[in-house]
Amino acid sequence: MEQPSSEVWQPTPPFAYKLNFDAAVFSGLERSRVGAIVRKDKGEVMLTMTTSGPKVNTSEEAELLACRRSLEFAVDAGFTRLIIEGDNVNVIQAISSTLVNHSLLEEEDGAEVPKEEEELIHRLVGRFYTKRVLNVDAVARTFKPLWRTVGELQIRDIGEHILMFEFEDILDLECVLEFEPWSYGKHLVVFERVLDVQSMPYLQFSCAMFWVQFHKILERSLKFETRELIGKAIWKVLQVANLKDDDASGEFLRVRINMDISEPLV
Repeated sequence: MEQPSSEVWQPTPPFAYKLNFDAAVFSGLERSRVGAIVRKDKGEVMLTMTTSGPKVNTSEEAELLACRRSLEFAVDAGFTRLIIEGDNVNVIQAISSTLVNHSLLEEEDGAEVPKEEEELIHRLVGRFYTKRVLNVDAVARTFKPLWRTVGELQIRDIGEHILMFEFEDILDLECVLEFEPWSYGKHLVVFERVLDVQSMPYLQFSCAMFWVQFHKILERSLKFETRELIGKAIWKVLQVANLKDDDASGEFLRVRINMDISEPLV
């Protein structure tokens, strides 16, 4: 079996996605193996895939197969803006050049990879922690001016104080998640990303992101790693504010955490 090369993962620009793919050739088993992973700018894994492939004769042929399968996998899941990485330089140069033949990315039966201009829906489901009856039009009037979406946004009521938000542009969805938490009528709204509508009954809405402040800490004497450990001692840390960029001017420590709201604070 040919051994794939290893490479250190580098972060993408904010709101971008990186698609890494790889292939393995099993010479004695008459088959190949394909793997892919989609990650966000901070390395967060969004999707993974491994699947068997047909027999291939060369490593470059295996990489082309992996590229095609990985692109189909990512696009079908709604990730159409991608930074693509693989081990074979020739394959990467081919798909990046204007000389690339679209037949390289076609399935054996002739079906093409879905194009970016095809209609794709990116969904968030929001649980509104309020006892008031929700009005979709009122919710839209509240959030649309705040979110300023580039693409179209549709909102549907699916019952039990849960609304579905359907975004035309996935970057609009990512901006909503990036600037959590959100509230409606002074009550918390918890969002969950939905890749498969069939998974909606299993959503828990048990975690929410918050910025919390730690006071009476000598921040100027703390390294970034130490500040991160302070937050991790209490909750799952997602981000630590940069002291130079923070408006607090060193008066307190700001940490973004993912809090389990199903449990009491004390």
